[in-house]
Amino acid sequence: TRNVAVSPDGTRWSRWWETVREDYTLAVLTLGGVVAVAWLALFAVYRAVTGNWLAAANDTILSLVLGWAAWHAWRTGNTRWPGWVMALAIVAGIWAIGVAAQFAALFWAYPGVLMMFFLVPAPAAALLGIAAVLGAAGLSWRELGGTEGLPFFVITNVLTGVFGYVVSQQAQARIARWQTLSFVDPLTGVGNRRLMSVELAQACARPGSAGTLAV
Repeated sequence: TRNVAVSPDGTRWSRWWETVREDYTLAVLTLGGVVAVAWLALFAVYRAVTGNWLAAANDTILSLVLGWAAWHAWRTGNTRWPGWVMALAIVAGIWAIGVAAQFAALFWAYPGVLMMFFLVPAPAAALLGIAAVLGAAGLSWRELGGTEGLPFFVITNVLTGVFGYVVSQQAQARIARWQTLSFVDPLTGVGNRRLMSVELAQACARPGSAGTLAV
């Protein structure tokens, strides 16, 4: 989940920018949504004009799913399930691109593998990354150059995944440290007023919830 930070000037753009800066998962989801709208949707039109209806259908479905995940994360403030939806859609999209457009899947594998580690937990990201690489390599075997190009493709994707893992883990550790410093008193270990406000907001957000606060 995310906490919306309000900038001093109070402008909507500044609030959006502060929110994206504080939540890296939301930032990646937003990037995926922008790519879906600004690139995949237009490419779907191009594929349809050139008569490649299979690729056009794939790009259309992928753009809709990625766009929905980004929109849902912004609307609800929850990035967990949209992250899983986008990660699975990326793998399915790479496989579908491999079927419809062959060599194009090879290029999409790199950003796909990188994004996984910012959308889902690291073990799942590694498995999904392997699935994406296997699909791209297997379905674009001829364009890859067969066994001659396979080692280079695998090694470069592994390096991309390692980079994504390291950066995402550092980001998670820093966010956890900042949240601890922000919500917990360092001397007593007791939650402060900020933590109480967050917990009260979460309790009130539950459907059908009712309760009493005693001070």
